[in-house]
Amino acid sequence: MLAAALPATAALAYVALQLPAGALEQPVLLLAALATATILALGWQVGAAYLMDALQPVISTVQRVADGDLSARTQPERSRDDKISKLAYEVDRMAEALSRRDQALTEARDRAQAYLDVVGVMVLVLNGKGNIVLANRKACEVLGCCEPHTCVGSNWFDIWLPSENREQARAVFARHLAGTEPPVERHESRILTSSGRRRLIAWHASPLSDPSGSVIGLLCAGEDITEVRQTQQALLDSRNRYQALVDNIPGVVYRCAVIYPWHMEFISRQVEEITGIAADRFIDHSVRYGELIHPDDLAGVERAVAEGVAHRHAYACAYRIRCNGAWRWVHEQGQTIYDGEGHPAWLDGVIVDITKNIALREEQEHLQAQLQQAQKMEALGQLTGGIAHDFNNILAAVLGFAKLALRRHAPDPNSELAEYLREVVTAGERARDLVARMLTFSRAQPGRTARPLAPRPLIKEVVKMLAATIPSGIHIDTHIETEVPDVAIDPVDLQQILVNLAINARDTLDGRGRIRITLTHRRVEQQICSACRERFSGDTLELSVADDGQGIAPEALPHIFEPFFTTKPVGKGTGMGLAMVHGLTHRAGGHVQVESSVGQGSTFHIHLPVAMPTSGDATPARAMPLPPIASGQRGQVLIVDDEVAVLHLLHITLKSAGWHPSCFSSPRQALAVFRDAPDDFVAVISDQTMPSMTGGELIRTLHEVRPHLPAILCTGHSDGLDETTARQQGIRRLLLKPVDGDELLAALEQAVTEAENP
Repeated sequence: MLAAALPATAALAYVALQLPAGALEQPVLLLAALATATILALGWQVGAAYLMDALQPVISTVQRVADGDLSARTQPERSRDDKISKLAYEVDRMAEALSRRDQALTEARDRAQAYLDVVGVMVLVLNGKGNIVLANRKACEVLGCCEPHTCVGSNWFDIWLPSENREQARAVFARHLAGTEPPVERHESRILTSSGRRRLIAWHASPLSDPSGSVIGLLCAGEDITEVRQTQQALLDSRNRYQALVDNIPGVVYRCAVIYPWHMEFISRQVEEITGIAADRFIDHSVRYGELIHPDDLAGVERAVAEGVAHRHAYACAYRIRCNGAWRWVHEQGQTIYDGEGHPAWLDGVIVDITKNIALREEQEHLQAQLQQAQKMEALGQLTGGIAHDFNNILAAVLGFAKLALRRHAPDPNSELAEYLREVVTAGERARDLVARMLTFSRAQPGRTARPLAPRPLIKEVVKMLAATIPSGIHIDTHIETEVPDVAIDPVDLQQILVNLAINARDTLDGRGRIRITLTHRRVEQQICSACRERFSGDTLELSVADDGQGIAPEALPHIFEPFFTTKPVGKGTGMGLAMVHGLTHRAGGHVQVESSVGQGSTFHIHLPVAMPTSGDATPARAMPLPPIASGQRGQVLIVDDEVAVLHLLHITLKSAGWHPSCFSSPRQALAVFRDAPDDFVAVISDQTMPSMTGGELIRTLHEVRPHLPAILCTGHSDGLDETTARQQGIRRLLLKPVDGDELLAALEQAVTEAENP
């Protein structure tokens, strides 16, 4: 538009620049002045008097034409054939020609002005002084002139430019006039309107030259872009706000195609955090998002999207996506955007990385399973410990009275009565061993002090023993590393763990197969114990026992470490073997892992922590020799046990050895009697678990009355007591039920002797 307006404008601008100000409305003034001068010169030659009279009409006409009245005429008489008449005739012809030219110029000017006024851009012509000599209607409107073209004649730099821009603009204008400034293709600058408001104009400028090539002015065409730039800025601000919002959303914002592989029209830069791929590669379709989805999850994603599109509702799905060779979990939620005809056009949505959430949920599920397992095992342990306590009381009576009967009433060791009593004792001892296993599982049995142990010789010894007892159809393979570190475990515990696992493998082979026993040193990371469900890591010694038997059914696998649970036929298993393995392993700070499948055999991995090196020479403690049992009347002994049968047995045992027992089934009753005569008693023997007061509490109360009273505590359920803890509480000896009579008497003798001879 600007280019089309420039040629027509240039012609009129040149004419305007050649005339003095205001001459555009009186185009013949110059010619009239010249004619007047010529006539005056002739008049002086003809004669002042004659010529003045004769030339008066001509002079009047010329003066009127000079004043701008192009309608003035001399109208000479055509009958006269003199010079003055011819002159008048020529003046009239000149006036007529000037009138026609003026009319043509006026019409050309009006046409050019009309052309410029319909142009939708500002058109200005500046002369050499920077004054406006031409302005179209649009320019006047933008400048805020009250009447059209009233701005013509004003100085552009002084009136219409902000003060801070005037000097620079004048310098550029001067370079245009000097011919050193090239035409301006586009330049943005601010102007001032008549009301003082600022507008932003995009200018195109071209210099105007005279026939000699000198620059005499500047033609300018400008477009008011104030609203456009404000709109652009508003769009930019909106875009920036939208981008900031998108960038701060904790996820990936996208717009994509409706069908697989979901070509991206837009996707936020957070996609690189999830996929490891820059967003631009999704936009140019060099990477297709759908191809990154895990193959097992792709069908579910397609189904969720298709249902959302078909039913016109939001869709949501969780799936795995590839990121740098690994898989991450994401959750996607979106909806379909439809075109004007109701056809699906785009999918808009958000993708959030939920990998950590999934891991936390799995960890919570793991912790919940671990808690449930711990609660179950704790409940089973408490139940087992309670049963063991009751069994111990029963066994104490059975074994104690059986041995008394065998000693007192069966002098002939070959008699039938002696044989029957020995069978009772044997059965009681087997029951005692079973109770010991139950206590091991429940962790109620006081543990022996575990010292660093070299496991390799012990395991070889156990394997050698097993080879003699395992059926010949079962072959035992061993692989024991030469250099393995020590472990902190009681040797008897390690032996029982291996024996129980080997017997369990033997029973599943049904007389024919192979058992593989391996011992290796390895480091494990984030493994899960099959018994307690805890995670464990560290430097371990791994003892593995594998078989190629029938395996363990999946539904039975979670229960194999529970006491009394067994898959063996009735009469062929107690269900305590693996429970004992569990208890012994955990008592040593280790963990158990099981691998098994039906028909493929089973493998048990025992992970024992490596022992820390000890400083100095550790010398194993030697057992104190038991003093001989003295005969004759000894001192009075306070005996407290809530089991009447055990109380009766202890009474007989101590009395037969010369002691004077005072027996009580109630701790409070015993305490009351003791307080009445504390110096009458030389020792106290108490059960640990009693209804109203524990044995430990009773002994502490007795010591408040009489310190250093020799005390022996008997327990079948230790509650964490061991010899060291018992000594710290003032207890001389801690005996485990069922207590052998001879052992009890020896312990009593030793306690009293130590008290008498500190």
